[in-house]
Amino acid sequence: NASGQASFNLADGSYKFRMDYLGYQFWSDVYTVPTVLSGTLSIPCQNITITVEGVYQGSQPIAGVNVYLFTPSGSYLGLSQVTDGSGHATFSLPNKSYKVRADYLGSQFWSSEFQFQNATVSIQRGVAQIIAKKSGTPVSGVHVYAFSDSGSYRGLSATTNADGKAEFLLPNLSYKFRVDEGGAQHWSAVTAITAGQVNPIEVNWD
Repeated sequence: NASGQASFNLADGSYKFRMDYLGYQFWSDVYTVPTVLSGTLSIPCQNITITVEGVYQGSQPIAGVNVYLFTPSGSYLGLSQVTDGSGHATFSLPNKSYKVRADYLGSQFWSSEFQFQNATVSIQRGVAQIIAKKSGTPVSGVHVYAFSDSGSYRGLSATTNADGKAEFLLPNLSYKFRVDEGGAQHWSAVTAITAGQVNPIEVNWD
Protein backbone atom coordinates (compact mmCIF):
# COMPACT_ATOMS: atom_id res chain seq x y z
CA ASN A 1 0.00 0.00 0.00
CA ALA A 2 1.02 3.66 0.20
CA SER A 3 3.06 2.83 3.31
CA GLY A 4 4.99 0.10 1.49
CA GLN A 5 3.21 -2.65 3.43
CA ALA A 6 1.68 -5.93 2.22
CA SER A 7 -0.14 -8.44 4.44
CA PHE A 8 -0.75 -12.20 4.07
CA ASN A 9 -3.06 -14.50 6.04
CA LEU A 10 -0.82 -17.54 6.54
CA ALA A 11 -0.89 -20.87 8.30
CA ASP A 12 1.86 -21.67 10.80
CA GLY A 13 5.16 -22.40 9.04
CA SER A 14 8.26 -20.82 7.54
CA TYR A 15 8.10 -18.37 4.66
CA LYS A 16 10.16 -15.91 2.65
CA PHE A 17 8.93 -13.17 0.37
CA ARG A 18 10.00 -11.81 -2.99
CA MET A 19 9.60 -8.19 -3.98
CA ASP A 20 9.69 -7.29 -7.68
CA TYR A 21 10.96 -3.73 -8.07
CA LEU A 22 12.25 -1.85 -11.12
CA GLY A 23 12.97 -4.98 -13.10
CA TYR A 24 14.65 -7.03 -10.39
CA GLN A 25 13.73 -9.47 -7.63
CA PHE A 26 14.59 -8.87 -3.98
CA TRP A 27 14.19 -11.57 -1.29
CA SER A 28 13.39 -11.31 2.39
CA ASP A 29 14.81 -13.42 5.17
CA VAL A 30 12.86 -16.54 6.25
CA TYR A 31 10.11 -15.78 8.75
CA THR A 32 8.47 -18.36 11.00
CA VAL A 33 4.76 -17.93 11.71
CA PRO A 34 3.48 -17.37 14.40
CA THR A 35 6.82 -16.55 16.08
CA VAL A 36 7.49 -13.63 13.74
CA LEU A 37 4.52 -11.73 12.34
CA SER A 38 6.21 -8.77 10.66
CA GLY A 39 9.42 -7.87 8.94
CA THR A 40 11.11 -5.26 6.76
CA LEU A 41 12.94 -5.58 3.48
CA SER A 42 15.11 -2.57 2.69
CA ILE A 43 16.18 -1.91 -0.90
CA PRO A 44 19.07 0.56 -0.83
CA CYS A 45 18.66 3.19 -3.55
CA GLN A 46 20.49 6.31 -4.56
CA ASN A 47 19.80 9.16 -6.93
CA ILE A 48 21.36 8.54 -10.33
CA THR A 49 21.83 11.60 -12.53
CA ILE A 50 21.50 11.19 -16.27
CA THR A 51 23.08 13.96 -18.36
CA VAL A 52 21.90 14.52 -21.93
CA GLU A 53 24.44 16.55 -23.88
CA GLY A 54 24.87 17.66 -27.45
CA VAL A 55 28.40 17.53 -28.78
CA TYR A 56 29.52 20.16 -31.28
CA GLN A 57 32.74 22.10 -30.70
CA GLY A 58 32.47 21.01 -27.08
CA SER A 59 29.51 19.67 -25.15
CA GLN A 60 26.29 21.54 -24.35
CA PRO A 61 23.49 20.37 -22.01
CA ILE A 62 20.13 19.80 -23.70
CA ALA A 63 17.03 20.73 -21.70
CA GLY A 64 13.50 19.44 -22.17
CA VAL A 65 14.46 15.95 -23.35
CA ASN A 66 12.35 12.96 -22.30
CA VAL A 67 14.51 10.24 -20.71
CA TYR A 68 13.13 6.70 -20.23
CA LEU A 69 14.44 3.95 -17.92
CA PHE A 70 15.08 0.42 -19.25
CA THR A 71 16.62 -2.85 -18.13
CA PRO A 72 19.84 -3.80 -19.94
CA SER A 73 17.80 -6.21 -22.10
CA GLY A 74 15.56 -3.35 -23.28
CA SER A 75 12.42 -3.74 -21.15
CA TYR A 76 10.82 -0.37 -20.34
CA LEU A 77 10.30 0.09 -16.60
CA GLY A 78 7.57 2.72 -16.72
CA LEU A 79 9.70 5.59 -15.40
CA SER A 80 10.61 8.75 -17.27
CA GLN A 81 11.97 12.18 -16.48
CA VAL A 82 12.50 15.40 -18.43
CA THR A 83 15.93 17.01 -18.45
CA ASP A 84 16.26 20.34 -16.65
CA GLY A 85 18.17 23.42 -17.75
CA SER A 86 21.45 21.64 -16.99
CA GLY A 87 20.49 18.65 -19.14
CA HIS A 88 19.96 16.48 -16.04
CA ALA A 89 17.31 13.89 -15.22
CA THR A 90 17.37 12.00 -11.91
CA PHE A 91 16.15 8.49 -11.02
CA SER A 92 16.24 6.84 -7.58
CA LEU A 93 17.57 3.34 -8.34
CA PRO A 94 18.78 0.20 -6.55
CA ASN A 95 22.27 -1.19 -7.07
CA LYS A 96 21.39 -2.92 -10.35
CA SER A 97 22.18 -2.43 -14.03
CA TYR A 98 20.09 -0.13 -16.20
CA LYS A 99 20.22 1.92 -19.36
CA VAL A 100 18.24 4.95 -20.51
CA ARG A 101 16.87 6.24 -23.79
CA ALA A 102 16.72 9.95 -24.60
CA ASP A 103 14.21 11.05 -27.25
CA TYR A 104 15.45 14.16 -29.04
CA LEU A 105 14.11 15.78 -32.21
CA GLY A 106 12.13 12.67 -33.07
CA SER A 107 15.06 10.24 -32.74
CA GLN A 108 16.18 7.89 -29.98
CA PHE A 109 19.59 7.93 -28.33
CA TRP A 110 20.79 5.34 -25.79
CA SER A 111 23.18 5.42 -22.88
CA SER A 112 25.64 2.68 -22.12
CA GLU A 113 24.68 0.26 -19.36
CA PHE A 114 25.29 1.69 -15.88
CA GLN A 115 25.01 0.53 -12.27
CA PHE A 116 24.86 2.78 -9.20
CA GLN A 117 26.66 5.59 -11.00
CA ASN A 118 25.75 8.59 -13.10
CA ALA A 119 25.50 8.22 -16.86
CA THR A 120 25.60 10.42 -19.94
CA VAL A 121 23.81 10.31 -23.27
CA SER A 122 26.04 12.09 -25.78
CA ILE A 123 24.42 13.19 -29.03
CA GLN A 124 26.92 13.98 -31.77
CA ARG A 125 25.79 16.99 -33.80
CA GLY A 126 26.66 18.99 -36.89
CA VAL A 127 25.36 22.16 -38.54
CA ALA A 128 23.00 21.88 -41.50
CA GLN A 129 23.53 25.08 -43.48
CA ILE A 130 20.68 25.53 -45.95
CA ILE A 131 21.45 27.85 -48.87
CA ALA A 132 18.30 29.00 -50.66
CA LYS A 133 18.84 30.13 -54.25
CA LYS A 134 16.54 31.18 -57.06
CA SER A 135 18.16 30.82 -60.48
CA GLY A 136 21.48 30.71 -58.66
CA THR A 137 20.91 33.90 -56.65
CA PRO A 138 20.67 33.68 -52.83
CA VAL A 139 17.19 34.42 -51.48
CA SER A 140 16.82 36.08 -48.08
CA GLY A 141 13.81 36.13 -45.78
CA VAL A 142 12.32 32.76 -46.74
CA HIS A 143 11.30 30.12 -44.23
CA VAL A 144 13.15 26.81 -44.01
CA TYR A 145 11.79 23.71 -42.25
CA ALA A 146 13.67 20.59 -41.09
CA PHE A 147 12.29 17.08 -41.71
CA SER A 148 13.52 13.53 -41.15
CA ASP A 149 14.67 11.61 -44.21
CA SER A 150 11.22 9.95 -44.28
CA GLY A 151 9.40 13.29 -44.21
CA SER A 152 8.46 13.76 -40.53
CA TYR A 153 8.61 17.40 -39.46
CA ARG A 154 11.13 17.90 -36.66
CA GLY A 155 9.57 21.06 -35.24
CA LEU A 156 12.44 23.28 -36.34
CA SER A 157 12.29 26.26 -38.64
CA ALA A 158 14.51 29.21 -39.51
CA THR A 159 14.57 32.20 -41.86
CA THR A 160 17.34 32.75 -44.37
CA ASN A 161 19.68 35.68 -43.81
CA ALA A 162 20.99 38.20 -46.32
CA ASP A 163 23.22 35.50 -47.81
CA GLY A 164 20.26 33.14 -48.27
CA LYS A 165 21.47 30.89 -45.46
CA ALA A 166 19.65 29.26 -42.54
CA GLU A 167 21.30 26.92 -40.06
CA PHE A 168 20.16 24.07 -37.83
CA LEU A 169 22.25 22.27 -35.19
CA LEU A 170 21.22 18.62 -35.63
CA PRO A 171 22.25 15.09 -34.62
CA ASN A 172 24.39 13.23 -37.15
CA LEU A 173 21.45 11.59 -38.92
CA SER A 174 19.79 12.10 -42.32
CA TYR A 175 17.40 14.97 -43.00
CA LYS A 176 15.76 16.90 -45.76
CA PHE A 177 14.69 20.53 -45.78
CA ARG A 178 11.83 22.51 -47.27
CA VAL A 179 12.08 26.12 -48.38
CA ASP A 180 8.77 28.01 -48.67
CA GLU A 181 8.85 30.92 -51.12
CA GLY A 182 5.99 32.76 -52.82
CA GLY A 183 3.46 30.02 -52.08
CA ALA A 184 5.75 27.31 -53.50
CA GLN A 185 7.64 24.61 -51.63
CA HIS A 186 11.15 23.61 -52.65
CA TRP A 187 12.86 20.52 -51.21
CA SER A 188 16.47 19.59 -50.67
CA ALA A 189 17.83 16.14 -51.30
CA VAL A 190 18.11 13.83 -48.28
CA THR A 191 21.42 14.65 -46.64
CA ALA A 192 23.38 12.88 -43.91
CA ILE A 193 24.70 15.36 -41.35
CA THR A 194 28.36 14.85 -40.51
CA ALA A 195 29.09 15.53 -36.84
CA GLY A 196 31.47 18.30 -35.86
CA GLN A 197 31.26 20.33 -39.06
CA VAL A 198 29.12 22.64 -41.17
CA ASN A 199 27.19 20.73 -43.87
CA PRO A 200 26.23 23.02 -46.81
CA ILE A 201 22.92 22.01 -48.44
CA GLU A 202 21.80 23.98 -51.49
CA VAL A 203 18.17 24.34 -52.50
CA ASN A 204 18.02 25.95 -55.94
CA TRP A 205 14.95 26.65 -58.06
CA ASP A 206 14.09 28.68 -61.14
